Amino acid sequence: MPTDQRDAPAFLADVVIIGGCGRVGLPLGVALASRGLSVRLYDLNAAAVGIVNKARMPFTEEGADEPLRAAVRDGRLVATTDPAVVGTAEIIVVVVGTPVDEHLNPDLGAVPAALDRCAAHLVDGQLVILRSTVHPTVTALTERMLSKRGIKVDLAFCPERIAEGHAMEELFDLPQIVGARTDQAGDRAEKFFRILTNEVIRLQPEEAELAKLFTNTWRYIKFATANQFWMMANDYDLDFERIRWAIRHDYPRAADMPGPGFAAGPCLLKDTMQLAAFNQNKFVLGHAAMLINEGLPLYLVSRLESSYDLGALTVGVLGMGFKAGSDDPRESLSYKLRKILILKAGEVLCSDPYIADERFTPLAAGHRRDARFGAGGAGPGGPADHRGSSSRVSRPDHGHAGRGHLGRDRPGHADMTPEITVVIPVYNEGAAVLACLDRILHAVTSPCEVLVVYDRPDDTTVPHIEQVTRSDPRVRGVLNGYGPGPANAIRAGFDEALSPVTVVTMADGSDDPRQIDDLARLVERGVAVAAASRYMPGGQQVGGPRLKRKLSRWAGVSLRLFARVGTRDATNSFKAYSTEFVRQVGIDSRAGFEIGLELTVKATRLGLPVAEIPTIWLDRSLGESRFELVRWLPGYLHWYRFAFGRRLTMEKLTAHREKLTAQRGENARAPAPVR
Repeated sequence: MPTDQRDAPAFLADVVIIGGCGRVGLPLGVALASRGLSVRLYDLNAAAVGIVNKARMPFTEEGADEPLRAAVRDGRLVATTDPAVVGTAEIIVVVVGTPVDEHLNPDLGAVPAALDRCAAHLVDGQLVILRSTVHPTVTALTERMLSKRGIKVDLAFCPERIAEGHAMEELFDLPQIVGARTDQAGDRAEKFFRILTNEVIRLQPEEAELAKLFTNTWRYIKFATANQFWMMANDYDLDFERIRWAIRHDYPRAADMPGPGFAAGPCLLKDTMQLAAFNQNKFVLGHAAMLINEGLPLYLVSRLESSYDLGALTVGVLGMGFKAGSDDPRESLSYKLRKILILKAGEVLCSDPYIADERFTPLAAGHRRDARFGAGGAGPGGPADHRGSSSRVSRPDHGHAGRGHLGRDRPGHADMTPEITVVIPVYNEGAAVLACLDRILHAVTSPCEVLVVYDRPDDTTVPHIEQVTRSDPRVRGVLNGYGPGPANAIRAGFDEALSPVTVVTMADGSDDPRQIDDLARLVERGVAVAAASRYMPGGQQVGGPRLKRKLSRWAGVSLRLFARVGTRDATNSFKAYSTEFVRQVGIDSRAGFEIGLELTVKATRLGLPVAEIPTIWLDRSLGESRFELVRWLPGYLHWYRFAFGRRLTMEKLTAHREKLTAQRGENARAPAPVR
């Protein structure tokens, strides 16, 4: 607040965000409006302003659509191209791009220039918050510019720290750094950000500027290290993912080693170069990281050239965003890969379901044209979640070249985008898995992928998975990096799912695979969870331990009667789910098969539809049961109790998840599984 409240002007709004319709400013504005503040967004992009005022997001940001609609409807959030709006609020937040030029030199004047354009509308006593990632000393430069103009405001540098696509979670969860020269500016900025988060860290402006640059550069160097390791292993035809799994498994000092992939986007390289410029270009590590990461597309093409006659091939690049699932193409290395391939290959096709570009080819059309598709686009947050890379560059003599490569000689549904993902957790099933896979592949009529998830590379199931994969591209082995056990295996399967519908089934032959299509159709019609029910009319359970049968039947019937759960068999693992729903609510189970109960009661508490169809469950005919009732009963009881409660919002469900996480002593965002 201004020092003298008697002289404080009467402001019409609480906060104005300069650059407010962009990928950083708009989520911040929506989050503040959701806390009840009156927010104005000032942006030069008239098209984006128009979209926001129609209560639509101009880009993808998970969880932002509904709060944006509510904020616009209630008048708490308004966008404009009129710079005069800057004078209508006590707090001004500056969020503008801070690029480097063609020589990789930082643009020191971007933030001061943005303020200078609307300086005539600034009001003495306002709090100005710089949120863009800037070269150190830009805050001081802005202070001098405002002082020369005679504008008396408090100024603070408070960097954004969100991962694109996760802003609506991280704005509320992450600590906020506040860098201010004076106590008054720091106190006002801290009070403002405590509207969103409980933890604020105070620094001097230059310390805060470096903290942000150090963060992004640290990630960029880590990704470069992983990419260098991957290239080394690949050059000797060794499987980097097996090596990485061995390094990370139950070894906390290596738990943060990311996987290989394109490290790109609008921040990492730019901020590394800003730090290099700050250090008189004596930043050897940063420049080395740039050479490795920016050289990865060239490395991939050179390896392909050594194995294929690229000039005679049509090559496809799947994924053009700078990370998986993103509609943001800025600084994506997939475009660099495309340029190189245009010079080398007979034809290049690009496809991305999230980015509209007239140059792109629909995925199914690309497959019909018999392209050899390779993967582009880094995974969420960088290469650690790279969804397309195999651990080796494929060669003609590799029977299975990794899931990023769809060979032209593969049978089955290779030319179709999967509509159903079937997840099967396994543990030393050996050859018994072949009968299970054969039943599923013959029973499911929709285009599908089958993910067989195992805990260790030496699992006896793995050779048999590879045997099937060589003849049927629908089957894919997935190494679970979350930790041992069926719950973690199912979590890893959901992470890998490419389809809007995911079905969980067991490898023991107890489930009827002919019902997978029927379960999936219920989800396609809008059901969040579709259960195969042993206890509804027409269903039956044959065999199995008597105590387990009685407990599961009692739990299912009581949940149906008293908690109004939409199935009589909430504990059965054989279910179909909306993949998007599962990714929104998350999976908190860590031990056994209680995931089916967890997700069912979460859907019920959120008011989402749950449906069931009858099934006949047969006691396992394959392998040996690993169901451990005594060990897993506490998890079942937790979710059974959770079912009895009032309707939940996503915010309250998130708070419940954070409580579980704290009780277990885990990080709120667990590391991504090994790919």
